[in-house]
Amino acid sequence: MLTACGQPEQSKIEINKIDSMRLKHVWESSDKPRIDTLRRSDFYISENYIARADSTTTVILKDSIGHIVAMRQTRKGINVFVAEYYPNGQLKGKVTLTDSGIDTGPATYYYEDGRVRSEGELRDGSRVGTWKDYDREGFPAKPDNK
Repeated sequence: MLTACGQPEQSKIEINKIDSMRLKHVWESSDKPRIDTLRRSDFYISENYIARADSTTTVILKDSIGHIVAMRQTRKGINVFVAEYYPNGQLKGKVTLTDSGIDTGPATYYYEDGRVRSEGELRDGSRVGTWKDYDREGFPAKPDNK
């Protein structure tokens, strides 16, 4: 789509930070966490929580300075929530999970500033159909020359 000036329309910016209400619920509904030191370059600490009421397991991964960089919740071994974050707290991607925990449905991925990087549809965790990819300024990305 072109704007009035003839420039392609830029992708939107969506600021999606760590869900503080979800974190609060995890902390309030779980026993004391088990903390593992991983000492990897991407994940340094893993906090593992189990909810008293329904045994939902929450794993929170933090980098070496304590920023939450990922969170996964499972119930009866099935993913019910999965998120990965940039160190500034911005969500890296938003996907839809089926009842069986599979990435299926609309998906949006972001740059660190919240600008949309790509959006489209997933089926069983794989891209299907037409995806819109954007450069860091939000303009439609040029296809790779292969």
